Amino acid sequence: MAERAHPDDSGFQDKWDFCLRRGFLPWIRVKRNPYRKAFMWRYKWVSKNCRNKEVLDVPCGMGWGTSLIRGAKSVVGVDINAEAISEAKQRYEGRVAEFKLGDLGNLEFPSSSFDVVSCLEGIEHVPAEIGEKFIQESKRVLRPEGVLLLSSPYCRTMAHSGNPIIYMNINLLRFKKWYLNVLQLKRS
Repeated sequence: MAERAHPDDSGFQDKWDFCLRRGFLPWIRVKRNPYRKAFMWRYKWVSKNCRNKEVLDVPCGMGWGTSLIRGAKSVVGVDINAEAISEAKQRYEGRVAEFKLGDLGNLEFPSSSFDVVSCLEGIEHVPAEIGEKFIQESKRVLRPEGVLLLSSPYCRTMAHSGNPIIYMNINLLRFKKWYLNVLQLKRS
């Protein structure tokens, strides 16, 4: 699977560190993983905005982040990867969320289905036209007072990061263009 947050991946695990205090006392401490810390922070942020609400989390990968959304009335996780959805269902379905195979550019839900749509560190992994379509689809599936919670690595320039799994870097200009296009849809 391509670049997915996974609790079993060593890249997201804290490490135990053995050291000596004062040069002779054995001491064990936890070295917090900065990627895990940022991942957890994002889902705490989502949880704060989801109390008693119906939530769509897309892309959900193998469901780890989706499983961390607390206090929601209901949570649905969507991902384009069948293997990831299968793992999400095995690990989490029924206990914390429902998981469905789907696509950012075509959310197969009725209009006004959700109070919150969260897309954390996912929109940069699709071509720009699908990203723009996702913004439009999010507006469609959100209720009138709904909220889109979106995070992406911030890029001050349009230079590509070099990561082969990232299609585009999101910056304020690109997002503003997408947002203005959605506003024009609202006026039509």
